[in-house]
Amino acid sequence: MPLFDSASAALDVSIRNSWNGGLVADLAFMPEDAVSGWTVEFEYAGTIVNIWNARIVSRTGDRYVVENLGYNSTVNAGGTAGFGFVGSGASDGITALAINGEPVGGSDPEPAPLPMVSIGDAVAAEEDGSIGFQLTLSEPSDTDVTVSYQTVAGTALAGSDFAAGNAQVVIPAGQISAVLSVALADDAAPEATEQFQVQLTGATGAEIADGEATGQITDSDVAPAPVPDPVVSLGDASVQEGDPDGGGTGNIATGLIVDGPLSTSGNQILDANGDAVQIRAVNWFGAENDVRAPHGLWQRPMTEMMDQMVEEGFNAIRLPFSVQNILEDLPATSVAGDPSLAGLTTLEIFDRIVDYAEEIGIKIILDAHRITQGNGAEGIWYAGQYDEADWIEAWELLANRYGDSDAVIGAD
Repeated sequence: MPLFDSASAALDVSIRNSWNGGLVADLAFMPEDAVSGWTVEFEYAGTIVNIWNARIVSRTGDRYVVENLGYNSTVNAGGTAGFGFVGSGASDGITALAINGEPVGGSDPEPAPLPMVSIGDAVAAEEDGSIGFQLTLSEPSDTDVTVSYQTVAGTALAGSDFAAGNAQVVIPAGQISAVLSVALADDAAPEATEQFQVQLTGATGAEIADGEATGQITDSDVAPAPVPDPVVSLGDASVQEGDPDGGGTGNIATGLIVDGPLSTSGNQILDANGDAVQIRAVNWFGAENDVRAPHGLWQRPMTEMMDQMVEEGFNAIRLPFSVQNILEDLPATSVAGDPSLAGLTTLEIFDRIVDYAEEIGIKIILDAHRITQGNGAEGIWYAGQYDEADWIEAWELLANRYGDSDAVIGAD
Protein backbone atom coordinates (compact mmCIF):
# COMPACT_ATOMS: atom_id res chain seq x y z
CA MET A 1 0.00 0.00 0.00
CA PRO A 2 1.30 3.60 -0.60
CA LEU A 3 3.45 5.06 2.19
CA PHE A 4 3.70 8.84 1.92
CA ASP A 5 6.52 10.64 3.79
CA SER A 6 7.03 14.23 4.95
CA ALA A 7 9.93 15.61 6.95
CA SER A 8 8.33 14.75 10.27
CA ALA A 9 5.70 12.07 9.69
CA ALA A 10 4.39 9.38 7.35
CA LEU A 11 0.93 8.41 6.09
CA ASP A 12 0.11 4.78 5.25
CA VAL A 13 -2.89 4.37 2.91
CA SER A 14 -4.64 0.99 2.66
CA ILE A 15 -7.69 0.19 0.49
CA ARG A 16 -9.70 -2.24 2.63
CA ASN A 17 -12.38 -2.84 -0.01
CA SER A 18 -13.31 -1.40 -3.39
CA TRP A 19 -16.04 -1.81 -5.98
CA ASN A 20 -17.17 -0.14 -9.17
CA GLY A 21 -17.63 3.43 -7.99
CA GLY A 22 -16.54 3.30 -4.36
CA LEU A 23 -14.09 2.16 -1.71
CA VAL A 24 -13.35 1.81 2.00
CA ALA A 25 -9.93 3.25 2.91
CA ASP A 26 -7.87 3.03 6.12
CA LEU A 27 -5.14 5.65 6.75
CA ALA A 28 -2.49 5.64 9.48
CA PHE A 29 -0.69 8.85 10.59
CA MET A 30 2.77 8.06 12.03
CA PRO A 31 4.87 10.98 13.41
CA GLU A 32 8.61 10.73 14.06
CA ASP A 33 8.26 13.05 17.09
CA ALA A 34 5.38 13.38 19.56
CA VAL A 35 2.62 15.71 18.32
CA SER A 36 -0.42 17.33 19.88
CA GLY A 37 -2.81 17.89 17.01
CA TRP A 38 -2.34 16.85 13.39
CA THR A 39 -3.70 17.51 9.89
CA VAL A 40 -3.53 15.53 6.66
CA GLU A 41 -4.11 16.92 3.16
CA PHE A 42 -4.83 14.52 0.30
CA GLU A 43 -6.64 14.21 -3.02
CA TYR A 44 -9.48 11.77 -3.72
CA ALA A 45 -11.50 12.03 -6.95
CA GLY A 46 -14.70 10.73 -5.32
CA THR A 47 -16.88 12.01 -2.48
CA ILE A 48 -16.30 11.03 1.16
CA VAL A 49 -19.70 9.92 2.48
CA ASN A 50 -18.59 8.68 5.90
CA ILE A 51 -15.40 9.32 7.93
CA TRP A 52 -14.28 8.04 11.33
CA ASN A 53 -11.52 9.01 13.83
CA ALA A 54 -11.04 12.34 12.00
CA ARG A 55 -13.13 15.22 10.72
CA ILE A 56 -13.15 17.07 7.39
CA VAL A 57 -11.85 20.64 7.73
CA SER A 58 -12.29 21.64 4.09
CA ARG A 59 -12.70 20.38 0.58
CA THR A 60 -11.61 22.21 -2.58
CA GLY A 61 -12.25 20.20 -5.73
CA ASP A 62 -10.62 16.82 -5.08
CA ARG A 63 -8.44 18.20 -2.25
CA TYR A 64 -9.49 17.27 1.28
CA VAL A 65 -8.04 18.57 4.55
CA VAL A 66 -8.82 16.47 7.65
CA GLU A 67 -7.73 16.80 11.26
CA ASN A 68 -7.73 14.80 14.48
CA LEU A 69 -10.64 14.52 16.87
CA GLY A 70 -10.26 15.40 20.54
CA TYR A 71 -9.45 11.91 21.75
CA ASN A 72 -6.69 11.13 19.20
CA SER A 73 -4.94 14.51 18.89
CA THR A 74 -1.86 13.44 20.86
CA VAL A 75 0.41 10.85 19.24
CA ASN A 76 3.67 9.68 20.76
CA ALA A 77 6.88 9.52 18.74
CA GLY A 78 6.74 6.40 16.59
CA GLY A 79 3.07 5.94 17.45
CA THR A 80 0.08 5.72 15.15
CA ALA A 81 -3.27 7.51 14.84
CA GLY A 82 -5.63 5.71 12.50
CA PHE A 83 -8.63 7.04 10.60
CA GLY A 84 -10.63 5.99 7.56
CA PHE A 85 -13.50 6.79 5.26
CA VAL A 86 -16.07 5.43 2.81
CA GLY A 87 -15.83 7.05 -0.62
CA SER A 88 -18.32 7.10 -3.49
CA GLY A 89 -17.54 7.90 -7.13
CA ALA A 90 -14.00 6.52 -7.37
CA SER A 91 -12.54 3.15 -6.34
CA ASP A 92 -8.86 4.23 -6.05
CA GLY A 93 -6.58 7.23 -6.48
CA ILE A 94 -5.83 8.55 -2.98
CA THR A 95 -2.77 10.83 -3.15
CA ALA A 96 -1.27 12.51 -0.07
CA LEU A 97 -0.19 16.18 -0.44
CA ALA A 98 0.86 17.37 3.01
CA ILE A 99 1.16 16.12 6.59
CA ASN A 100 0.95 18.75 9.34
CA GLY A 101 1.36 21.40 6.64
CA GLU A 102 4.60 19.90 5.28
CA PRO A 103 4.52 18.77 1.65
CA VAL A 104 4.92 15.05 1.09
CA GLY A 105 8.29 14.15 -0.37
CA GLY A 106 8.48 10.73 -1.95
CA SER A 107 6.32 7.68 -1.81
CA ASP A 108 6.82 4.01 -2.32
CA PRO A 109 6.21 2.97 -5.93
CA GLU A 110 2.60 2.16 -6.71
CA PRO A 111 2.01 -1.59 -6.95
CA ALA A 112 1.36 -3.09 -10.35
CA PRO A 113 -2.33 -3.04 -11.26
CA LEU A 114 -4.19 -6.22 -10.34
CA PRO A 115 -5.97 -8.33 -12.96
CA MET A 116 -9.75 -7.94 -13.18
CA VAL A 117 -12.03 -10.91 -12.46
CA SER A 118 -15.50 -11.38 -13.98
CA ILE A 119 -18.22 -14.02 -13.65
CA GLY A 120 -20.49 -15.14 -16.48
CA ASP A 121 -24.12 -16.30 -16.50
CA ALA A 122 -24.83 -20.04 -16.63
CA VAL A 123 -27.64 -22.43 -17.62
CA ALA A 124 -28.11 -26.05 -16.48
CA ALA A 125 -30.86 -28.63 -16.10
CA GLU A 126 -31.69 -29.67 -12.56
CA GLU A 127 -30.89 -33.30 -13.44
CA ASP A 128 -27.28 -32.23 -14.28
CA GLY A 129 -26.58 -32.12 -10.55
CA SER A 130 -24.67 -28.82 -10.65
CA ILE A 131 -24.35 -25.55 -12.56
CA GLY A 132 -20.96 -24.06 -13.45
CA PHE A 133 -20.23 -20.31 -13.58
CA GLN A 134 -17.09 -19.30 -15.48
CA LEU A 135 -14.66 -17.03 -13.57
CA THR A 136 -12.30 -15.18 -15.94
CA LEU A 137 -9.23 -13.00 -15.27
CA SER A 138 -8.25 -10.16 -17.60
CA GLU A 139 -4.69 -11.51 -17.52
CA PRO A 140 -2.80 -14.30 -15.72
CA SER A 141 -1.53 -13.63 -12.21
CA ASP A 142 1.85 -14.63 -10.79
CA THR A 143 0.08 -15.78 -7.61
CA ASP A 144 -3.11 -17.65 -6.86
CA VAL A 145 -6.25 -15.50 -7.03
CA THR A 146 -8.91 -16.27 -4.40
CA VAL A 147 -12.48 -15.17 -5.16
CA SER A 148 -15.24 -15.13 -2.50
CA TYR A 149 -18.89 -15.47 -3.46
CA GLN A 150 -22.40 -15.90 -2.13
CA THR A 151 -25.60 -17.24 -3.68
CA VAL A 152 -28.83 -15.21 -3.61
CA ALA A 153 -32.21 -16.84 -4.08
CA GLY A 154 -34.58 -15.65 -6.79
CA THR A 155 -37.40 -17.71 -8.26
CA ALA A 156 -35.07 -20.64 -7.51
CA LEU A 157 -34.87 -21.23 -3.75
CA ALA A 158 -31.86 -22.24 -1.67
CA GLY A 159 -32.19 -25.77 -0.32
CA SER A 160 -35.07 -26.89 -2.51
CA ASP A 161 -33.59 -25.88 -5.91
CA PHE A 162 -29.87 -25.25 -5.29
CA ALA A 163 -27.34 -25.50 -2.48
CA ALA A 164 -26.76 -22.15 -0.79
CA GLY A 165 -23.12 -21.11 -0.96
CA ASN A 166 -20.88 -18.60 0.81
CA ALA A 167 -17.40 -19.81 -0.09
CA GLN A 168 -14.26 -19.27 -2.18
CA VAL A 169 -12.83 -20.39 -5.51
CA VAL A 170 -9.11 -20.31 -6.38
CA ILE A 171 -7.79 -19.44 -9.85
CA PRO A 172 -4.27 -20.93 -9.83
CA ALA A 173 -1.25 -18.77 -10.68
CA GLY A 174 -0.64 -18.58 -14.44
CA GLN A 175 -4.24 -19.48 -15.35
CA ILE A 176 -7.01 -17.09 -16.39
CA SER A 177 -10.16 -19.05 -15.56
CA ALA A 178 -11.85 -21.41 -13.14
CA VAL A 179 -15.34 -22.82 -12.69
CA LEU A 180 -17.51 -21.87 -9.72
CA SER A 181 -19.82 -24.87 -9.23
CA VAL A 182 -23.16 -24.78 -7.37
CA ALA A 183 -24.97 -28.06 -6.60
CA LEU A 184 -28.56 -28.44 -7.87
CA ALA A 185 -31.44 -30.40 -6.35
CA ASP A 186 -33.27 -32.79 -8.69
CA ASP A 187 -36.88 -33.63 -7.89
CA ALA A 188 -39.79 -35.19 -9.77
CA ALA A 189 -41.99 -32.09 -9.65
CA PRO A 190 -42.46 -30.26 -12.98
CA GLU A 191 -41.27 -26.65 -12.69
CA ALA A 192 -40.81 -23.64 -14.93
CA THR A 193 -37.30 -22.33 -15.61
CA GLU A 194 -36.05 -20.73 -12.38
CA GLN A 195 -33.26 -18.29 -11.59
CA PHE A 196 -30.88 -17.36 -8.80
CA GLN A 197 -27.85 -15.06 -8.53
CA VAL A 198 -24.21 -15.54 -7.64
CA GLN A 199 -22.47 -12.41 -6.30
CA LEU A 200 -18.72 -12.00 -5.96
CA THR A 201 -18.14 -10.52 -2.50
CA GLY A 202 -14.36 -10.11 -2.54
CA ALA A 203 -11.10 -11.10 -4.24
CA THR A 204 -7.48 -11.53 -3.16
CA GLY A 205 -4.95 -10.89 -5.91
CA ALA A 206 -7.51 -9.36 -8.29
CA GLU A 207 -10.15 -6.65 -8.51
CA ILE A 208 -13.80 -7.39 -9.33
CA ALA A 209 -14.95 -6.10 -12.72
CA ASP A 210 -18.29 -7.91 -13.18
CA GLY A 211 -19.38 -9.36 -9.84
CA GLU A 212 -22.89 -10.73 -10.45
CA ALA A 213 -24.21 -13.55 -12.60
CA THR A 214 -27.57 -15.23 -13.11
CA GLY A 215 -28.01 -18.98 -13.05
CA GLN A 216 -30.99 -20.48 -14.92
CA ILE A 217 -32.25 -23.93 -13.92
CA THR A 218 -34.34 -25.77 -16.50
CA ASP A 219 -36.57 -28.78 -15.75
CA SER A 220 -37.56 -31.72 -17.97
CA ASP A 221 -40.12 -33.27 -15.59
CA VAL A 222 -43.53 -33.77 -17.22
CA ALA A 223 -46.66 -32.59 -15.46
CA PRO A 224 -49.33 -35.26 -14.77
CA ALA A 225 -52.54 -35.30 -16.78
CA PRO A 226 -55.02 -32.68 -15.57
CA VAL A 227 -57.82 -33.79 -13.26
CA PRO A 228 -61.42 -32.61 -13.63
CA ASP A 229 -62.28 -29.34 -11.88
CA PRO A 230 -63.90 -29.89 -8.47
CA VAL A 231 -67.51 -29.00 -7.89
CA VAL A 232 -67.90 -25.96 -5.66
CA SER A 233 -70.93 -25.37 -3.45
CA LEU A 234 -71.78 -22.45 -1.17
CA GLY A 235 -73.19 -23.02 2.31
CA ASP A 236 -75.09 -20.73 4.65
CA ALA A 237 -73.17 -18.59 7.16
CA SER A 238 -73.91 -16.39 10.14
CA VAL A 239 -72.00 -13.75 12.06
CA GLN A 240 -72.59 -11.68 15.20
CA GLU A 241 -73.90 -8.23 14.34
CA GLY A 242 -71.14 -5.61 14.67
CA ASP A 243 -68.42 -8.19 13.90
CA PRO A 244 -67.95 -7.71 10.12
CA ASP A 245 -65.34 -10.41 9.61
CA GLY A 246 -66.41 -13.06 12.11
CA GLY A 247 -63.56 -12.82 14.59
CA GLY A 248 -61.51 -9.70 14.17
CA THR A 249 -58.90 -11.32 11.93
CA GLY A 250 -59.48 -8.73 9.19
CA ASN A 251 -61.14 -8.67 5.81
CA ILE A 252 -63.02 -11.97 5.34
CA ALA A 253 -61.66 -12.40 1.80
CA THR A 254 -58.01 -11.46 2.32
CA GLY A 255 -57.31 -11.84 6.05
CA LEU A 256 -55.95 -8.28 6.19
CA ILE A 257 -55.83 -6.44 9.52
CA VAL A 258 -58.34 -3.64 9.07
CA ASP A 259 -59.27 -2.47 12.58
CA GLY A 260 -56.21 -0.76 14.08
CA PRO A 261 -54.37 0.46 16.03
CA LEU A 262 -53.31 -2.78 17.73
CA SER A 263 -52.80 -3.50 21.43
CA THR A 264 -52.12 -6.55 23.60
CA SER A 265 -53.96 -8.34 26.38
CA GLY A 266 -52.21 -11.33 27.93
CA ASN A 267 -51.05 -13.44 25.01
CA GLN A 268 -53.54 -11.91 22.55
CA ILE A 269 -53.07 -9.13 20.00
CA LEU A 270 -56.25 -7.04 19.72
CA ASP A 271 -57.58 -4.58 17.16
CA ALA A 272 -59.34 -1.31 17.98
CA ASN A 273 -62.62 -3.20 18.53
CA GLY A 274 -61.00 -5.50 21.11
CA ASP A 275 -61.15 -8.49 18.76
CA ALA A 276 -58.18 -10.89 18.54
CA VAL A 277 -56.08 -10.75 15.37
CA GLN A 278 -53.42 -13.03 13.95
CA ILE A 279 -50.33 -11.51 12.36
CA ARG A 280 -49.22 -13.70 9.46
CA ALA A 281 -45.97 -12.05 8.36
CA VAL A 282 -43.56 -12.92 5.56
CA ASN A 283 -39.83 -12.07 5.92
CA TRP A 284 -38.60 -9.91 3.02
CA PHE A 285 -34.83 -9.95 3.48
CA GLY A 286 -32.24 -7.92 1.56
CA ALA A 287 -32.13 -4.36 2.94
CA GLU A 288 -29.78 -5.58 5.68
CA ASN A 289 -26.99 -6.61 3.28
CA ASP A 290 -24.87 -4.92 0.61
CA VAL A 291 -27.60 -4.76 -2.07
CA ARG A 292 -29.47 -2.33 0.27
CA ALA A 293 -32.91 -3.41 -1.02
CA PRO A 294 -35.32 -6.31 -0.45
CA HIS A 295 -34.37 -9.37 -2.49
CA GLY A 296 -36.15 -10.28 -5.70
CA LEU A 297 -36.35 -6.72 -7.05
CA TRP A 298 -33.68 -7.75 -9.56
CA GLN A 299 -36.36 -9.94 -11.14
CA ARG A 300 -39.86 -8.53 -10.44
CA PRO A 301 -41.56 -5.22 -9.61
CA MET A 302 -42.15 -4.35 -5.96
CA THR A 303 -45.93 -3.99 -6.36
CA GLU A 304 -46.26 -7.37 -8.08
CA MET A 305 -44.41 -9.11 -5.25
CA MET A 306 -46.46 -7.36 -2.53
CA ASP A 307 -49.71 -8.22 -4.33
CA GLN A 308 -48.67 -11.88 -4.32
CA MET A 309 -47.94 -11.73 -0.59
CA VAL A 310 -51.55 -10.65 0.01
CA GLU A 311 -52.85 -13.31 -2.40
CA GLU A 312 -50.89 -15.99 -0.50
CA GLY A 313 -52.66 -15.03 2.75
CA PHE A 314 -50.02 -12.87 4.46
CA ASN A 315 -51.24 -9.76 6.24
CA ALA A 316 -47.86 -8.32 7.29
CA ILE A 317 -44.27 -7.99 6.06
CA ARG A 318 -41.25 -8.21 8.38
CA LEU A 319 -38.78 -5.82 6.72
CA PRO A 320 -35.19 -6.38 7.94
CA PHE A 321 -32.57 -3.62 7.55
CA SER A 322 -29.08 -2.71 8.74
CA VAL A 323 -28.36 0.53 10.61
CA GLN A 324 -25.46 1.14 8.18
CA ASN A 325 -27.82 1.14 5.17
CA ILE A 326 -30.27 3.50 6.92
CA LEU A 327 -27.60 6.03 7.97
CA GLU A 328 -25.34 5.89 4.88
CA ASP A 329 -28.33 6.44 2.59
CA LEU A 330 -26.55 5.16 -0.53
CA PRO A 331 -28.33 3.98 -3.72
CA ALA A 332 -29.49 0.37 -3.67
CA THR A 333 -28.34 -2.20 -6.22
CA SER A 334 -30.02 -5.24 -7.80
CA VAL A 335 -33.34 -3.53 -8.55
CA ALA A 336 -33.29 -4.11 -12.32
CA GLY A 337 -36.65 -5.90 -12.11
CA ASP A 338 -38.35 -2.64 -11.02
CA PRO A 339 -36.98 0.32 -13.03
CA SER A 340 -39.04 2.73 -10.89
CA LEU A 341 -36.64 2.05 -7.99
CA ALA A 342 -33.43 2.74 -9.92
CA GLY A 343 -31.14 5.11 -8.05
CA LEU A 344 -33.22 5.12 -4.86
CA THR A 345 -31.70 4.63 -1.42
CA THR A 346 -32.81 2.06 1.16
CA LEU A 347 -35.00 4.67 2.90
CA GLU A 348 -36.58 5.82 -0.36
CA ILE A 349 -37.41 2.21 -1.29
CA PHE A 350 -38.91 1.71 2.20
CA ASP A 351 -41.04 4.82 1.53
CA ARG A 352 -42.41 3.17 -1.62
CA ILE A 353 -43.08 -0.10 0.23
CA VAL A 354 -44.90 1.65 3.11
CA ASP A 355 -46.98 3.77 0.72
CA TYR A 356 -48.07 0.73 -1.28
CA ALA A 357 -48.71 -1.26 1.91
CA GLU A 358 -51.15 1.47 2.97
CA GLU A 359 -52.82 1.21 -0.43
CA ILE A 360 -53.35 -2.59 -0.40
CA GLY A 361 -53.86 -3.00 3.35
CA ILE A 362 -50.84 -5.12 4.30
CA LYS A 363 -48.88 -4.16 7.44
CA ILE A 364 -45.14 -3.57 8.02
CA ILE A 365 -42.92 -4.69 10.94
CA LEU A 366 -39.51 -2.95 10.82
CA ASP A 367 -36.62 -5.23 11.90
CA ALA A 368 -33.17 -3.87 12.87
CA HIS A 369 -31.53 -7.13 11.77
CA ARG A 370 -27.91 -5.94 11.79
CA ILE A 371 -25.84 -2.88 12.69
CA THR A 372 -23.49 -3.23 9.66
CA GLN A 373 -24.55 -4.51 6.26
CA GLY A 374 -24.13 -8.24 5.69
CA ASN A 375 -25.85 -11.61 5.89
CA GLY A 376 -27.36 -13.13 9.01
CA ALA A 377 -28.08 -11.33 12.28
CA GLU A 378 -25.40 -9.73 14.47
CA GLY A 379 -27.61 -9.73 17.57
CA ILE A 380 -26.03 -6.57 19.03
CA TRP A 381 -26.64 -2.84 18.62
CA TYR A 382 -23.01 -1.80 18.06
CA ALA A 383 -20.30 -3.02 15.65
CA GLY A 384 -17.33 -1.59 13.74
CA GLN A 385 -17.60 2.17 13.39
CA TYR A 386 -21.24 2.16 14.61
CA ASP A 387 -22.17 2.52 18.26
CA GLU A 388 -25.34 2.52 20.35
CA ALA A 389 -25.98 6.18 19.47
CA ASP A 390 -26.07 5.28 15.77
CA TRP A 391 -28.57 2.48 16.51
CA ILE A 392 -30.78 4.95 18.40
CA GLU A 393 -30.42 7.55 15.63
CA ALA A 394 -31.60 5.04 13.00
CA TRP A 395 -34.66 4.06 15.06
CA GLU A 396 -35.55 7.71 15.76
CA LEU A 397 -35.27 8.47 12.03
CA LEU A 398 -37.64 5.59 11.18
CA ALA A 399 -40.07 6.48 13.98
CA ASN A 400 -40.32 10.08 12.80
CA ARG A 401 -40.64 8.97 9.18
CA TYR A 402 -43.35 6.31 9.65
CA GLY A 403 -44.91 7.10 13.01
CA ASP A 404 -48.11 8.38 11.39
CA SER A 405 -48.43 5.50 8.90
CA ASP A 406 -51.34 3.11 9.34
CA ALA A 407 -49.22 0.43 7.66
CA VAL A 408 -46.29 0.32 10.12
CA ILE A 409 -47.42 -1.66 13.20
CA GLY A 410 -44.23 -2.84 14.89
CA ALA A 411 -40.49 -2.46 15.54
CA ASP A 412 -38.32 -5.56 15.99
